[in-house]
Amino acid sequence: MGTRKRAAAVDVGLVNTEQLPPDFSACMLLTVFDAPLFIRRNFVDITGSITAALMLTYAVDLYSSHEPVVTPDRQGWFKLTAEEWRRETGMTRSEQATARRALRERGLVEERRVGMPARVLTRVDFDALGAAMQADSESREARQAQRRSVDTLWEDSHADAV
Repeated sequence: MGTRKRAAAVDVGLVNTEQLPPDFSACMLLTVFDAPLFIRRNFVDITGSITAALMLTYAVDLYSSHEPVVTPDRQGWFKLTAEEWRRETGMTRSEQATARRALRERGLVEERRVGMPARVLTRVDFDALGAAMQADSESREARQAQRRSVDTLWEDSHADAV
């Protein structure tokens, strides 16, 4: 959330500044209204990890964001340093490493090292992501159908009791 949006939160009455303690500074208010993180819920199921889902959500958004931190090249490769990932997602280096491993193992991202010193380039495999999303959707539908079936059986078995 940009500074203007944060200030707008005060302007539109989301924050009653009269109720804030006197030592509550403008900087603290900006911190409170810092940009929220969001995660696509189905990415948690697809990746098996909330941190991998956060990383994947962020990576996917680089391709469509109006103001990306980095812009993927024509082949879809982008470079974010560990510090940039930390700044954007709040994830530690070890959380990043674990998330990257989960995404690589599921074939959802590709990585390659280039240059000296080596830099890691990343690319989302949208074909693999689409297939994973389709499988997740079908799995959800099957679970919902099974629940409806169980609910119907339960209702039918208890209808005679009434």
